[in-house]
Amino acid sequence: MKPLKLIGLALCGSMLACQNNAESFDGQNMPNSQMTQNSQAAANTPTETQNCYTYVKNKDTILLSTTETGSQVTGNLEYNLDEKDRNTGSVAGIVRGDTLLLNYTFQSEGRQSVRQLAFLKQGNELMEGYAEVEEKADTVVFKDPETLKFSKEMVLEKTGCPIR
Repeated sequence: MKPLKLIGLALCGSMLACQNNAESFDGQNMPNSQMTQNSQAAANTPTETQNCYTYVKNKDTILLSTTETGSQVTGNLEYNLDEKDRNTGSVAGIVRGDTLLLNYTFQSEGRQSVRQLAFLKQGNELMEGYAEVEEKADTVVFKDPETLKFSKEMVLEKTGCPIR
């Protein structure tokens, strides 16, 4: 009877050791509960998408690069329009459906300004939106974003982003 008890204890001990080993993480083995949590976290983490858009015609250039993470957008924008002051700066805002609503913080004529922008996405193109504006807390904003009209005059086309 003693040998059976010893075998039973040995089996029980090795099963506990295996179970404890399976519950530890050594970089290759991960407990199922941890794998599930990591998979759920990855599924809940918004993906990051980078896009670049360009408008070039005659002596006019507009360059927009964005990073979208979920509904949040950040990026850089440059307007270099003939016979107008060049301005360059950063954008931050949201994606609402097929529209980017952004605050553009830029330098022009030696001072910093902020104004609200809107772009409508249509396929691989962006069209800038225009509406009546007003100044609120040092920021130029649309009085009523529902009245935005999108112009086909200067359509930005999606391009490859430069490698950083």
